[in-house]
Amino acid sequence: MAEQDVRIRLSHIGLFAALLQYWREQGYQTPFRVFSREIMPIAKISTRLTYCKYIRELAEFGYIWYEPSFKQNQGSLVRFLPPELL
Repeated sequence: MAEQDVRIRLSHIGLFAALLQYWREQGYQTPFRVFSREIMPIAKISTRLTYCKYIRELAEFGYIWYEPSFKQNQGSLVRFLPPELL
């Protein structure tokens, strides 16, 4: 898990926690739509480039499923992966 994963940084953990909070606020829908402009302040991430890097890495590392949206009015899709898949 994350505590043994040397690739995980504090920013990954902050973003993951922000996604969990946002997911709860959205009523635990799966998958759920996220907008970087809404998640970044919660995660204390100040640039979109940093946000994109860390959310992409969370997906690459297998912590979330992520389907980016390149439309400003449609959020990207996120789903938390079950613990048995991590």
